[in-house]
Amino acid sequence: MGGRQPRPLTPLEFEVMDALWAVESGTVQTVRERLGNRRPLAYNTVQTILTILHRKGRVTRRLVGKAFVYAPKLSKHS
Repeated sequence: MGGRQPRPLTPLEFEVMDALWAVESGTVQTVRERLGNRRPLAYNTVQTILTILHRKGRVTRRLVGKAFVYAPKLSKHS
């Protein structure tokens, strides 16, 4: 009711989400490793995309030690 539709994911955001769905939850490094050779991205790039996804409300994050652990808010097939 009057709510805005969430903005669609960009292709790169979807790739990062796909990696996060595969590991269920993880740090920037975990997601980066999951992307592997298929999509070699710099650590800072993955970190930026995960921050954007958090701002868009697509992922949650919690601080564990000195690193954020990210988790998708919805399943891949939601």
